[in-house]
Amino acid sequence: MMDDRATSSLVSHVLTIGITAILIVGLLMSAGTLLQDQREHSARQQLGDVGGHMAKQFERVDRLNDDGRKKKVALNTSHPGTIAGESYSVHLETTGSVPRLVLRMPTLSLRQEFPLSVETSVEESTTGPATMTIYLCSDGSGTIITLREGHCV
Repeated sequence: MMDDRATSSLVSHVLTIGITAILIVGLLMSAGTLLQDQREHSARQQLGDVGGHMAKQFERVDRLNDDGRKKKVALNTSHPGTIAGESYSVHLETTGSVPRLVLRMPTLSLRQEFPLSVETSVEESTTGPATMTIYLCSDGSGTIITLREGHCV
């Protein structure tokens, strides 16, 4: 007579270990996805906070252009160099009827736009975020806000 009890116990252990391994892998994969989603959410929120603060600084510079006289103003600002451990860039865009401040974080495919409530013309320009200088340049015939130093002479 054959005794199959030892084989049955071995098969039971192998199945238990296999099912446990599959469950652990599933948990690890879902935890990784959850962490990535949390990172993107955090980055989006921080990008919104930083961008909103930057937009207010542009509006403050715009208020300095109230008398139409020739002037050159440079406002040095300081912002985090990275958000959620990733770098981002700052752009002034003028396509459309309202100029916009655009923050881009290419590694996470994030882009946030902030309309600027300014009366002064805005020149399209780009800069890094950490130490940003906002320029208000006037030569008597026109005034612009830009991120490029060389434009203000």
